[in-house]
Amino acid sequence: MAIHHAVRVVNHHHLTVTPSEPNTGQFLRLLHGDISAAISTLLAHERYDTPCSVFDVRPTHCMRLLDAEAQASHLLYERLNPVAAGLVREPDHMPGLALGFDHWKTGGLAVKRPPLYFSKNRPEELRLELTPPPLLYRCYGGELEKLVYDMVQLERHGTQALKRAFRGRSFLGAQKIRRLHPWSEPVSLAEPKGQSIPRFKRGAADLMGRRQDDEARRESALWHGAYDEALERHDARALRRLQGEVLALQDEIVFPYGTYEMRLRHHVPTAEPDADSLIAAPGPLLAEIREELARDAALRCDARILAERRALRANTELACEAEAEVITQQDVLDFERSSVRVVDVGARPEPELRRRFDRSLPQGPAPRRIITLRDHRRGRPPGSDPPR
Repeated sequence: MAIHHAVRVVNHHHLTVTPSEPNTGQFLRLLHGDISAAISTLLAHERYDTPCSVFDVRPTHCMRLLDAEAQASHLLYERLNPVAAGLVREPDHMPGLALGFDHWKTGGLAVKRPPLYFSKNRPEELRLELTPPPLLYRCYGGELEKLVYDMVQLERHGTQALKRAFRGRSFLGAQKIRRLHPWSEPVSLAEPKGQSIPRFKRGAADLMGRRQDDEARRESALWHGAYDEALERHDARALRRLQGEVLALQDEIVFPYGTYEMRLRHHVPTAEPDADSLIAAPGPLLAEIREELARDAALRCDARILAERRALRANTELACEAEAEVITQQDVLDFERSSVRVVDVGARPEPELRRRFDRSLPQGPAPRRIITLRDHRRGRPPGSDPPR
């Protein structure tokens, strides 16, 4: 799995990857399993209550980025998400490690094994390779310096557009983010139910990826029709087998390319993708793009590629300007209204420690923060710094 970019936004994360084989489901299961278990272990170590589940019941939303413009604009949306959420004024102000586009030039970074949850059997250090998305790399003819420069400029342009959209409203700030209680949740509207969730994106417009692409939607509908037909024939064939009927080999049911669960669990055969397929056929890998550029050096300065690059920058800038207002309204995470803070912070008592099952109400002014200990041991682990 090639990793391109990742952003943490306090209560969720964004991740852009390219699979080299059909293993996205397994990758996400392992990733989120480790994240959930590690956070629960850390909360227990810090003597906080641990949730039944770190992630909610909604499935992970995956979106296919179908062209270079879609990859560039979505990477920009990811990178700017902490700003759009009202957390920090600049993406690099987010606490912890921020993965910027310049990591593409260094090839990645070394990740040390965390002191908790991960056993000593795992390596003390792993190399996290970070590479640009293949279609975006092709659009720049392999000129990585130029690609990183343009993405940084687009990031600055998008940051300014979001700040203007906030119209003087304050950002939470890195210091307050570090002091958030682990159980603090933002005040936000529930997502509307009953609406289809887009799975594909083309072009730079619609940074949030909320609109359906008509051509992709038509192809997706045809794919699901072919899948349902194959599944119905597969079930009928299985029933005939249970009834003792001898089946001919030519009755084998072939599922459309892209079938995942039936292929993994029941080992059904799948067809080859159509040559003109938009969404079912896998996209090129970065190694394939590099080979293509090495074979034909003229592609690096091809007029069509240069025009595509100019259009990408212009369309992404226009999308930032046009959609900044909507993005700030939809993505803002309001932790200020969800906390117990009042305006006169200086007159309020210090944070109050409580035991796990203490449900009594505070007497007098509410404390700045209530910190719930996980058990009845006194104090906190050595070196631990509770949020205040």
